[in-house]
Amino acid sequence: MTPAPRSGALRPPLLFGWNINKPNTGDLLRIIKITESVGVSFVSLNLNSADDGGSDETFVPLCGSDLVLTYDYWSQRIVARVDNIKGSFKAYLEWAAYLGLRAVCIRCELVFHQGDSVTDTHELLANLAQRLKAYLHSPNMPTVCLSFDASNTAWEYWRAIHQMTNYSSQLKVAIIIDEGNTEYLERWIAEPLAAVIIRESLFKKHGDVVSLDPSIIKSLKFLLMYDVKIMLSGSFDFHLLREASELRSNDSLELLSLKDLDVPPMPNGITVKEAIGTIKAIYAAMPPLTEAEKFKQGFYDVLQEPLQPVRDNLETATYENFERCTRKYAQYEAAISAWLKDYLNGKIGSQDENVRQDCGKSKAPVIYIVGAGRGPLVDCSLRALAYHNVEEYSIFALEKNPAAVFALKHKIATNAIKGWDKVQIIFHDMRTLKPTIPADLVLSELLGSFGDNELAPECLDGVQHAFYKAFPNHHVTFMPYSFISYAEPIYAPKVWSTIKQMQVEKHFQQPYIVALNKICKITDGPKPCFKFAHPNEYVTKWKQEDDTFPGMPQGNNDHNNRYMCMTYKANLNCFIHGFAGYFECMLYNDIKISILPGVMDDQISWFPMFFPLISPVYVKESQSIMVHFWRKHDERRVWYEWTLTLPHVTNVHNSNGICHSVLR
Repeated sequence: MTPAPRSGALRPPLLFGWNINKPNTGDLLRIIKITESVGVSFVSLNLNSADDGGSDETFVPLCGSDLVLTYDYWSQRIVARVDNIKGSFKAYLEWAAYLGLRAVCIRCELVFHQGDSVTDTHELLANLAQRLKAYLHSPNMPTVCLSFDASNTAWEYWRAIHQMTNYSSQLKVAIIIDEGNTEYLERWIAEPLAAVIIRESLFKKHGDVVSLDPSIIKSLKFLLMYDVKIMLSGSFDFHLLREASELRSNDSLELLSLKDLDVPPMPNGITVKEAIGTIKAIYAAMPPLTEAEKFKQGFYDVLQEPLQPVRDNLETATYENFERCTRKYAQYEAAISAWLKDYLNGKIGSQDENVRQDCGKSKAPVIYIVGAGRGPLVDCSLRALAYHNVEEYSIFALEKNPAAVFALKHKIATNAIKGWDKVQIIFHDMRTLKPTIPADLVLSELLGSFGDNELAPECLDGVQHAFYKAFPNHHVTFMPYSFISYAEPIYAPKVWSTIKQMQVEKHFQQPYIVALNKICKITDGPKPCFKFAHPNEYVTKWKQEDDTFPGMPQGNNDHNNRYMCMTYKANLNCFIHGFAGYFECMLYNDIKISILPGVMDDQISWFPMFFPLISPVYVKESQSIMVHFWRKHDERRVWYEWTLTLPHVTNVHNSNGICHSVLR
């Protein structure tokens, strides 16, 4: 696989928090100034100074009141930490809301250790979820973050609470990474992960060098790609910093900085500054964003309606985005060049002189670009022709969008690339084309994220029928000549929750275009779904009188119906929120374009398609998953239907295209 080009764009800066268990001081401003001095953005503190939980009445705010800090400090520098959900829990949450805190972190790794049995644990789960659900729907409440270790059991606890609170957008999670619990990080990334907690004990010191175990470094590199905050947990050198700061007068607190503090060295311990420096070095060693990653930044996990270019004319912004994909057009240019080489050497095309004379055609190559848009495939063709020193040729740019035709005319008038002045424009719908000159090569870029979802089969059927009817003995090459859609079940709580927030079930019965990011792969990967090829054997035999639907140029479309059953094996306990869809197309010989993960990750023309399920389906490790997809049509529409039959049976989604279809 060719390495993806780097954009040079730096990754966003890291934000560090510090979870201080026993600050032993009521001077919050001093704590903030100490932590700021070593590069910490916020601190996590237990704001209840009472020794035990007791009842609501025993809640005693740390420092006595809110007057010890201004609102800006409370809201930006303090995260409340909850170690016990009994007793004063309600009063604690109300206090956090009163202060205007952005977040409250509940240490579930401690809470669930309080249960002595499975029953106790489930009671704790249910009680916490019940109390949180009432709290999360209250106005002006901070975000709640639940911290867990990164184990499989902890994930089961988290997903139960998340489900019982109706997948609230106000509920986040933080995970504690350790040397033995990094197996399921991809599943945690799919969650609303706010922070990664790193304990002091993970850092090792050898002389002046502070390091982390290689397995932790590997995990951090993976997690840091997803814009998470780092929460350091432990005392480190906090007490030394505090003692040094107390030697200065309170009047100097606003000017306090690390260089002002006379802090003794810690030959056998780790300072928080050393811990931060170690993680920053790991982050700095990560490569810059690729061009594709930079492009996708604003699109990750955002739902988009699939385009319908047969029904709608595209806008300039859409054309511009498509044309940015240098990798795609490099593949096209390579394929056109390979085809030209074979054509010029007599390996393909109608070489019989009598056939050419019957068609009124010379040996010069004739290229039709159907759905030419603003002409990027014309550019590719002209560069390939120039590379092979071909001076005699014909290029026809076929386009139905009147606005795009202006762009084509402009390129002809300005001869944008040498040879544009020889290009001929056909302003027409490709499905009803009536060609006067036979094509040697038909070029198109009609594929959607699921391959056929923008009606490439129907459109190319019309083109093929036009040429085969007018020039039945002339050979024509289609580029691409085949394409296959792929699908796989995925765990995608973020995307699914976005659909759920629309609060209308029909939104679960339509596909979306999504730059999938925070997801977890459940199986070994995508499997082939629907395949199409051109020339199409059915269209070759198609006669005009075969038209089934009055006024429809495509003839009977039954040959473009499809059904596929795909079986997978689950690699871990997870939920299936829906299916990711991709495609791969063959341009010429083995030159291809693919949006399958890991194949051409530097392409930016297509994001995957997502087919949601109305209700997530739980699957256990090693269970079989059986998925069914249909492509169906009627006189005016094409649509998809999908369902699961293993491990559980679901409704057939979008039956009869009731919620979504593509107009043809």
